[in-house]
Order: sequence, then structure tokens, then C-alpha cells
Amino acid sequence: MINNRVEISFKDFDQLKKKLDFCIKKKIYNINIPCKGNIKKEFLEEVVKFIGVKYKNLDVIYHYSF
Repeated sequence: MINNRVEISFKDFDQLKKKLDFCIKKKIYNINIPCKGNIKKEFLEEVVKFIGVKYKNLDVIYHYSF
């Protein structure tokens, strides 16, 4: 298992799923998701719920970038 954190960005759930599946395939389980651009407000809340249900094995940090 790789202990490095990887930051991902995405435009929609399809792109999010592809990137998360890629990370899992490469044994990357520590993910950062910045709360900026398209990833904010209601979409961010949906992303948090989606990952919490479908990708429980990931260690995800949601953060704001200044």
C-alpha cells in the first residue's frame, strides 16, 4: 500500500468514479479532494455521501484551497 496522498479533481460523478477506481487499482487509498471549482456546495455534499457509501476503504480528506 502506498501511503502518499493524491489530490484529485473531477467534473462529475462518472469522472470521480473513474479516478477513484484508478487509485484503488494502483493501491492509492489516501485521497485529497479540494473544495473548489465545480466541487462545492450541493455537489460536494453529494460527493461526500457517495464516497462514504461506495468507497468506505478510502481515507479521504476534503479541504479548501486558498
